[in-house]
Amino acid sequence: SLLRFLVDMRGEDLSSMVLRDDLMTMLIAGHETTAAMLTWTLFELARGDPDLLREVQAEVRTVMGSKNRPEYDDLMAMKKLRYCLIEALRLYPEPPVLIRRARTEDNLPAGGSGLSGGVKVLRGTDIFVSTWNLHRSNELWEDAETFDPTRWERSFTNPGVKGWAGYKPGNSKGLYPNELDSDFAFLPFGGGKR
Repeated sequence: SLLRFLVDMRGEDLSSMVLRDDLMTMLIAGHETTAAMLTWTLFELARGDPDLLREVQAEVRTVMGSKNRPEYDDLMAMKKLRYCLIEALRLYPEPPVLIRRARTEDNLPAGGSGLSGGVKVLRGTDIFVSTWNLHRSNELWEDAETFDPTRWERSFTNPGVKGWAGYKPGNSKGLYPNELDSDFAFLPFGGGKR
């Protein structure tokens, strides 16, 4: 295959099984996350405040006009829609659990755990991060169980969570808030370097 050829040309030592697994992850993850986010956004808009749904529809009609496909500037102009999408991703994260393995020994900050000195993590330890719970934590989000796209327009901090800088809107250089804007309280697609 072309992928196998490119890997061989770079001198990489990957088995066909690893290549297959990586390709499947890429294809499935790219499709599933988009489909799930759109489904949950429509679900929340349909069951929620009818005025919000009308506002989003009006925003899309106004920005798009007679266009069939949005361009980057159009997406930037549809702020309500973007906040609805990201709010659905907060409430229904894809994936709902992240699994990471510690490559080196480390010490995690105490945060809101009440543990003095944090948590020691040994090299090789598997760490499961429930983004579902993280995104629905009342310690990290105001009225965390509620679909509220306007939350992305206002700051939120909690002095009870030691070392957490809180959420600060407007820091993101992209279309959507990310893990850095929320000091890792929001992990839309995992967090950190890939």
